[in-house]
Amino acid sequence: MLPHRQCILGAYEAYGYLDGSTFKLGSATGQTPITGEVSYPDLPNAGRFTIDDAETYAGNIAPGFGCESFWGYCADQLLMYIEYGTFDIQTALGKGIVDLASGEGYAGKLTGADGIDALLAENGTGVGSGTDGQTPVCYRGEENKYSNTWKFVIGANLDADGEVRVIRRDGLGTLAGTLAAGSYETVTGVVSLSNGYISGLQHGDLEGLAFLPSAAAGSSSTGLCDYWYAPTGDGRILLAGGAVGTMGRMRVPVTGLRITLRRLPVALSPPASSSAHKGGVWPNVSQIF
Repeated sequence: MLPHRQCILGAYEAYGYLDGSTFKLGSATGQTPITGEVSYPDLPNAGRFTIDDAETYAGNIAPGFGCESFWGYCADQLLMYIEYGTFDIQTALGKGIVDLASGEGYAGKLTGADGIDALLAENGTGVGSGTDGQTPVCYRGEENKYSNTWKFVIGANLDADGEVRVIRRDGLGTLAGTLAAGSYETVTGVVSLSNGYISGLQHGDLEGLAFLPSAAAGSSSTGLCDYWYAPTGDGRILLAGGAVGTMGRMRVPVTGLRITLRRLPVALSPPASSSAHKGGVWPNVSQIF
């Protein structure tokens, strides 16, 4: 049982800024999300942006802040499935920003684009005023959960043989790009070693709520409706969501980000490398009380 009662996620993809001499992440409308493949103002270390960098910059906001964790992401995903009664969220809510052409530099949209802030229902859900596939989506106050750019999901490592290690469910592990011994639990089965749309899920006490693929032979309208890129090396991290030029529906063991504010005890260029291509990382903020 986790020693937290709730987790509060940031409304927008994170941007970065200098507070004096300290680089921090923030969440606000009208900002360019911080990513790992384009230059970003004041980003330290010559523009390097790994998942561990993201965790550090989120932690610079105040004690308890960090990247969105693996189990937090899974819980959010489950809520979507329950509310809409389907795995095909991009049809039920909207495709998100996935159909724009890839380009040099940052090719996505700013936070709060297409007037979405003023178009949300009372529950914080809605879409922007643009064309489906080119306009933001917002679920329960959380914008672009699965589109516009890849998101770092901290608290999971995958190996080329399909082994998966995830942050301990009791909240006693330390979140990091590479989980240390004693901070993780090992999934019983192995994930699919083939790329493709997820057609089967692992079942068990640990992996039952993790939506980890056992097979990837489905389609964009069957099974889980998400595309999976299998890990091609050891120690890979998870990148979730989708980016411009991808048509979305991706679940990739690579790099990306969202910030989370976590009340203590707490529980694009990846650490220990990543299994895919294309970077682009957002942080997103959340808090666990």
